[in-house]
Amino acid sequence: GRAFGMLRLGRRDDALRLAHQAIDHAGDGGYPRLRAMGLMLAARIQGPHVGAATLARARAIARRLEDAELLARVD
Repeated sequence: GRAFGMLRLGRRDDALRLAHQAIDHAGDGGYPRLRAMGLMLAARIQGPHVGAATLARARAIARRLEDAELLARVD
């Protein structure tokens, strides 16, 4: 949420930093769906060229979870 707020304010560096914190926390807490959602936000912040690899990580998580809704969001 905080990362998205920073993105809306145009503070991309802060948004990306907060997104990575959220990704780490979700992973440490065992929440792969939240981790994938954080990766999707990070990819959006990074832009289409840099964010492609990040988005691929989110897609891989969605596939492993067999989560059709999450996979649809990634795609």
